[in-house]
Amino acid sequence: MTRKFKSNLYKKSRFIIYLLLLIPFQLISQSYNKGKIANTEYSTFDVPVYTINAVTDFNADNTGMSDASLEIQAALNEAKKEYGGIVFLPKGNYLIENPIKIPKQVTLRGDWKKPNDLDKTVKGTVLHINHGDGTLDAAIELSDYSMIRDMSIYYPQQDLASTPIEYPYTIEGLGVFCSVRNITLVNPYKGIRYEPQNGQSVKFPTIIGVYGTPISNGIYIHQTSATPRVADVHFAPDYWSLSGLNNITNQKIKTSIHSINGTAILSGKGAGGGLFIGLSINGYDTAIRTTDIASPRVFDINISNCRIGIDFDQTKDHGWVITGGNIHATDTTIKAHQEAVNIQFNNITFRSDNQLINHQTGTLGFTKCSFNDWNLGSAIESQSGYLSVVGCNFKQSTTDHIFIGEDVERAVIYSNELKDGNLDIINLSNNDSNQIVIDTNSIHDFVQIDRIDYPFQNKQLQVPTPTAGESHIFTVTEFGAIGNGIIDDTQAFQNALDSAGIIANASAGCVVFIPTGVYRLESGITVPEHVELRGMNDNPTNGYGRSILALFANKGNPAGESDIVLNANSGMKSIYLYRPEQTW
Repeated sequence: MTRKFKSNLYKKSRFIIYLLLLIPFQLISQSYNKGKIANTEYSTFDVPVYTINAVTDFNADNTGMSDASLEIQAALNEAKKEYGGIVFLPKGNYLIENPIKIPKQVTLRGDWKKPNDLDKTVKGTVLHINHGDGTLDAAIELSDYSMIRDMSIYYPQQDLASTPIEYPYTIEGLGVFCSVRNITLVNPYKGIRYEPQNGQSVKFPTIIGVYGTPISNGIYIHQTSATPRVADVHFAPDYWSLSGLNNITNQKIKTSIHSINGTAILSGKGAGGGLFIGLSINGYDTAIRTTDIASPRVFDINISNCRIGIDFDQTKDHGWVITGGNIHATDTTIKAHQEAVNIQFNNITFRSDNQLINHQTGTLGFTKCSFNDWNLGSAIESQSGYLSVVGCNFKQSTTDHIFIGEDVERAVIYSNELKDGNLDIINLSNNDSNQIVIDTNSIHDFVQIDRIDYPFQNKQLQVPTPTAGESHIFTVTEFGAIGNGIIDDTQAFQNALDSAGIIANASAGCVVFIPTGVYRLESGITVPEHVELRGMNDNPTNGYGRSILALFANKGNPAGESDIVLNANSGMKSIYLYRPEQTW
């Protein structure tokens, strides 16, 4: 291969790489591209790094006395000019009278006091929304790869003096990889919606760590074209009544929610393959309702004191799988309508003050489940379709355990246990014993699985908490890093890391910050003890990186040293790693 051909090939591949990364390679203005460590009182999830402070840099009022939305929007727009940034709202009250749009690749974050069982008072960064009554515009709109995190949102006019004020959704996710994390929705009429508007695509919606008391609907996901992830969500009247923001009782909140058939989670079309993990829903009319065909996987669910637990209106052919948890309803735990097919429950405990399972058609299965209390009809009432009940336990020793209607085409009732007496099964099906298999004597030896609750990461602190401000953060561009993908930035990175390592200790770590850019590393780098290498991507699901490390070391030498070596008690986060020479 000639040198000229090699040179042309290199130029061509480099040009393609630049197009793929979609990052401008000219020198980037550093006006707001220097990282700072936020002074937070409550947020403990990770080390809070920002590039713009909306209060000190753009004069946003944090007393709640005057509208702060225009100043916050100006700060967000400035972050967009810098090709993505992190806008910080220090603790305080922010009056929002105009809708806020978080631009592409920008994060809006505050200082969030996470609610817990003993203390649900709202403190830290609180948005007081006075916008949306009579409009369709969400208070906060998310764009591609944008994020809102670590703050509480409150509607001061929503006092339930009469009927609830019908505000639009508080947060609207419009785009790809837009995320909501660590948010308390104190009392919105509607909480979070991901649904395409005006023909754009909504992909990979992500909701993690959301608490609150949405009145009409908490979360609605519809027509998303890629996998949603909803995790660590807690909705209950307590998050409003015990917030300390106004004097309102639990009973008044529940009455209002039930008067408008309030639903915590609505699952619409296109949520196939999604994950719902760690859901806790209390006091709603309906905890979860499907409005269109969908097929997510659900793990660790806790539904209590809702009139209906889960209302399956429609599902996809490959259906829902729900594993681990408890479902308690005051009326009916599970309703499966005619368009609901292929629903499977594993290791779920069911309790109802009235009826447990109402199955109209489709395939409904229960494995290793427990049916504890019910007061109306049979524990499982199946009218048609397919039914499977295997290895389950019926705690109530009365009659009426399983009812098989005349239109049930196929059923397997096998290896179930009853606390006392014999399992009572009413079989009215017209099908023969080859299709209706009932075995009340055999005991199957199931493989016992040690199932623990989903291990939520409530903290991501990888280094000791640094000192707020700039003394414990080092930005690589101040050490000569260019970030254009052409000039080698290895030495600049190592100089910044070594400088951080000199003062980092077990009491106060340091952060080495990487602004937006593509940084070429032709040699390896070492992260010292108690130092974190941090990029701009505060959104953990950002598909396109903003702080990109283009790695060139040890080409053709798989046994060579690693490109990045982490010492004890060090870490790295929010970085996009890429090997430009690794082609198809």
